[in-house]
Amino acid sequence: RVRLSTKPGQDMHIHVPQALAKLDQQDVAVSLSKQQYQEIVNFIESLDRLSISQRFRKYRPLKSLEEDKRAWWRYAFHSEMEDIKRRTEAWSWTHIKAHRHTCREYTKAYQEKLLAKSVSPELMKQIQGLEDQLDVLNITICRQLAENEVQRKLQEKKKDRKSTR
Repeated sequence: RVRLSTKPGQDMHIHVPQALAKLDQQDVAVSLSKQQYQEIVNFIESLDRLSISQRFRKYRPLKSLEEDKRAWWRYAFHSEMEDIKRRTEAWSWTHIKAHRHTCREYTKAYQEKLLAKSVSPELMKQIQGLEDQLDVLNITICRQLAENEVQRKLQEKKKDRKSTR
């Protein structure tokens, strides 16, 4: 049995897994021949090669290696430099600061959405724009933080109402 949260922001807390799987080994029997196993491994490796080549396809020269060696050297250089830039940029302070700013904006906007009785189209547009910048993991974490903050605010309001009576 597999249970996957289709709405990761609702009824889930940060300490609860988003996907749960229960497997009874007595009920499962998998049999692969050596050739089938090799075909699966080859298929996975080809998918890996395709995903890597897709990133650098924009630099790939149209001419063959014999026709334009200089273009192929540029292709190798630009491909490697893009990979280095991507790895180092992710850990630069400016990137980290911008990412934290985006996460904070998204958390604040999502809190407004949860607290609002009717959500404005501008707020939904802002949330959608921020979601386009963030990955699924960060969106889920920010939503959980926003939900926890909203629950805390609602509990404080209840306490304030009870203390004023």
